[in-house]
Amino acid sequence: MKQRHILRTLVIALFVLLTTGFSLFPPSNELRLPATGEALAKQYCTNCHVFPEPSLLDKSTWKEKVLPNMGWRLGIRKGNADPFADMEEDEAVLVRELKVFPTTPLLSEENWNKIVEYYLQKAPNNPLPQDDHPIAKNNLSRFKGETIFIGEKQAPKTTLLKYDSLRSHLYIGDASNEVSVLQPDLQFASYWQVESAPVDVDFPKDGPVQVLCIGSITPSEKRRAV
Repeated sequence: MKQRHILRTLVIALFVLLTTGFSLFPPSNELRLPATGEALAKQYCTNCHVFPEPSLLDKSTWKEKVLPNMGWRLGIRKGNADPFADMEEDEAVLVRELKVFPTTPLLSEENWNKIVEYYLQKAPNNPLPQDDHPIAKNNLSRFKGETIFIGEKQAPKTTLLKYDSLRSHLYIGDASNEVSVLQPDLQFASYWQVESAPVDVDFPKDGPVQVLCIGSITPSEKRRAV
């Protein structure tokens, strides 16, 4: 009697396994279906950000700049390329702690090559033309536009522009970690060197001017904002 019970239990278990096993485990040929470069790009790229269409950049920029950096973030390193080469040591330590660049690949080299091939095939040879922007018109009869140069700077990368109505001074800050102060006639009044790129100024009534610095205006892990 006991043997019959055991046998019946085994038969039921085998039946359940046969009827449900196919739904639990997909066919082996489905697991080996080749993924396209586009599908792989959408799978891996969107883990960090919105999917970037190949048309956003030209082939050269994808090949020389963006794709190598993307590869580093997926644990793919070609030759002697070092993602930490251009970083200061204090930032490199932080990036390593955050594991921004995995030490082991997150996908096979074959699949990575498919992603690279997809972008290089679909990207335009030259940057796509941009839409024309309307030219700013001077419709203020009591004002006129005037180009301001501070020293010999041609590309100041302005990060701060604020007017002090109490003293009638204009404060201009840039990515070279400098703050310039202009008088009402736009003549140079004073100049400050600050710790990093300035982005705001506060003018307390009963205290010195206070400058807010952002640290780095480029993507960085440096903890230098003040």
